[in-house]
Amino acid sequence: KWTFRKYDFVISSLLFAKDRPDVLLKAVQDLCHDQVGALAVKNVCYRELPSEVLEYADEKGLPIFMFGRDDAYFEDIVVCLKSKIAERDNLELQEHRISLFLRGELDLKGQRELNRELLPNRVEPYRILYCFIRGENGEKIRDYRRYYLDRERSRQPVFYYRGGCFAVIYLAGEKEEKTEKLYARYRDVLLENLRMPPESYWIGAGEVHEDPEELLSAMKEAICAEKYAQIAGKSRVFFRDTGIWQILLPCWSQEWFQRFSRRIIQIILEFDRKHDGDLYQTAEQYVKKFGNIQEVAETMHLHKNTVRYRINKVRELLDMEEDASFDMQIFMAFMIDELNQLFKTDF
Repeated sequence: KWTFRKYDFVISSLLFAKDRPDVLLKAVQDLCHDQVGALAVKNVCYRELPSEVLEYADEKGLPIFMFGRDDAYFEDIVVCLKSKIAERDNLELQEHRISLFLRGELDLKGQRELNRELLPNRVEPYRILYCFIRGENGEKIRDYRRYYLDRERSRQPVFYYRGGCFAVIYLAGEKEEKTEKLYARYRDVLLENLRMPPESYWIGAGEVHEDPEELLSAMKEAICAEKYAQIAGKSRVFFRDTGIWQILLPCWSQEWFQRFSRRIIQIILEFDRKHDGDLYQTAEQYVKKFGNIQEVAETMHLHKNTVRYRINKVRELLDMEEDASFDMQIFMAFMIDELNQLFKTDF
């Protein structure tokens, strides 16, 4: 009694029950009462467990593993498990340090240590990828951190971060690579280290950098490109191809950006609430279609004049009838609003 705690992983040769199968059921009942995580049995005394023991374990949801005499020693299993626990703890610590690094909250010493850790090869030009796993696979991978990479086995380090991972791609002395050559490179890296094809991710690729001290910028570029890939519904995006999002993605969650967007959006939503209108939806489509009235009308199944009337109503509400910056301001406000809906924070 009181030997085991909740979620413990119990390993036994069942020597205490040798030639006494009658005591096994009571032992398993006690383990279930203690809510241990699993039982692993080395088949020294029993090649198979009694059926009533297995049925009870199944009923209570207790996993039982059987392993042979030559499969492993208890000491090896304990050492291996401790190593994996330490590895998990190290990954969580590293993720926390990366988060501080990206937010500019890591002290200078910590920055330099993390920089050397994430970028061990400080001679060759490099590019950072940020890969975010899609859908149900993402939840599974994020839980188990399966994509941890032993850095001693690879020149292309991979680091877990917020449901995805950073991959460092060295360019082998080249300042730039052709697009398809780079795609082939990161396909190999992902397949080798993450055990999933590139199509399972949204992938953002930063610019090529030669200075190791530019690692922070390189990582932010990769995250921004990955977020744009989600917005645009593309599987892979280079930072240089994100257009005006290069400005918005790094800082849209800051107070001034939020205040600007909220003021415009709330005026439109308030009108819709009072008059059961569709100005918000129309303005949203206006932004998505880059101001093309014809495309907005086709998407919403409206006459072009109806779309024009609604957009002019938005101008009136915002007191921008004669303001040449109307399109610029409403585009910015709705792009920030879209980011609010898709993401909680920037980095």
